[in-house]
Amino acid sequence: MELDFLLEIGTEEIPASMVDLGMDQLKNLAKDLIKENRLTFTGLKTMGTPRRLVLLIENLSERQEESIEEIKGPAAKSAFDEKSNPTQAASGFARSQKADVSDLIVRDTPQGSYVFVIKRHKGETTQEVLPEILKRLVLSLSFPKTMRWGDSELRFVRPIHWLAALCGEEIIKFSLDGIESSNLSWGHRFLAESPVKIKSSKDYFKTIRDAKVIVDYEERRNLILDQINQIAKENNAKVVLNEKTFNEVVNLVEYPHSVCGSFSDEFLSLPREVLVTAMESHQRYFPVEDNEGNLKANFIVVHNGDENCRSIITSGHERVLRARLSDARFFYQEDQKEPFAGKTEKLKNVVFQERLGSIFDKVKRVEKIAGLIADNIGLDETEKKNVLKAAFLCKTDLITNMVIEFPVLQGVMGREYAKLSGEKEEVAKAIYEHYLPKSASDDLPESRIGRVVSIADKIDTIAGCFCIGFIPSGSEDPYSLRRQMYGIVEIIIRN
Repeated sequence: MELDFLLEIGTEEIPASMVDLGMDQLKNLAKDLIKENRLTFTGLKTMGTPRRLVLLIENLSERQEESIEEIKGPAAKSAFDEKSNPTQAASGFARSQKADVSDLIVRDTPQGSYVFVIKRHKGETTQEVLPEILKRLVLSLSFPKTMRWGDSELRFVRPIHWLAALCGEEIIKFSLDGIESSNLSWGHRFLAESPVKIKSSKDYFKTIRDAKVIVDYEERRNLILDQINQIAKENNAKVVLNEKTFNEVVNLVEYPHSVCGSFSDEFLSLPREVLVTAMESHQRYFPVEDNEGNLKANFIVVHNGDENCRSIITSGHERVLRARLSDARFFYQEDQKEPFAGKTEKLKNVVFQERLGSIFDKVKRVEKIAGLIADNIGLDETEKKNVLKAAFLCKTDLITNMVIEFPVLQGVMGREYAKLSGEKEEVAKAIYEHYLPKSASDDLPESRIGRVVSIADKIDTIAGCFCIGFIPSGSEDPYSLRRQMYGIVEIIIRN
């Protein structure tokens, strides 16, 4: 008879990025351990929420498959005499293997003929082998950072508080550092009475959903997507969906409920990237825009609380975002009180690398390299002048209040502040583009000025790091030199 198996590892809140890592590891390690222990199954799935990692195995075999072990003994010529009678060597080998001499067989091998004992091991029941498998499985999960609880020696991504293990209706008993497995789970931290009893592995999904937990990632993802799209439709708007932020939100909640909030129209005067970053990166909100692609003074938030407290939740998030946007507006206004180009000298106080000098030193090197490239590819005097100006200003936004608060906006704010200071559009665009590509799948600089400054900046970093011995190895590349070399090659090839 085949049964479904369930393992739930209950923890304190797991960071969103670690939920996916835990699910992937749980799936791969479980497959390997099940195979290693000669068990079979028809399906294996892992799921996770901020407070649990779950393994579900469908149609797990009732017992291990029989194994055949072949044990090599002495050479045949040593095991039997001229009349084919067993020698002392054969008798000793058989005795050591708890076998009868008559059970010995002779087989030809590349090294010659040898005596073998064939042992057949009857498989143990699944219930007998699972406890040790589960211990190894949980202890084999690894994370970049781990924690322990109280005096416990067990380290995990977050402290483990419960273990539920069921094969059909039978509890699979095992323990880890004093935590005993059972058929008990914990529902939503605020919306359910805990613990909840799981009758069987097949009843798990219904039981845990009744306890206000949607454990399946895809189900949670689709539910959130439906909710935010419905809210946007009701407000005659479209959701600005950042896939990375969205995936993170899915792993931040167990029972999602979405609401729409608003902020003052006066904040819409800030650059779009500032508004989006303040909502996405800091608060995990989703901006919305009208049919023309203009941001609206609204946002959507997915929370893990009680949907009956909608007004309280909405006003709380509105208050938080208002403070964020007020700070952003203050930084934006303060940064404009001084001409953008006048800030570049302050880069002398910012270290690029101890042995390579300040950011200002790097800027002066980039200027020289960019000028050489401009000459070599035949840019006219106007374009070369724009290249040198963009190279001089390309790092200036690093010391602005806005980029210090929102580092992800480097380049973006350089472009905006350059335009506000009266710099040419080509120069402003190149300041933004010189950071591209930021990844293998990112866009490349569109303008020729942007391409030149981008190559110059990357060449300076690569050459400088190699000169002081910071050469990438198989496991380390702290200055992302491979990515920057890729960027140079791609820019050259495509243009």
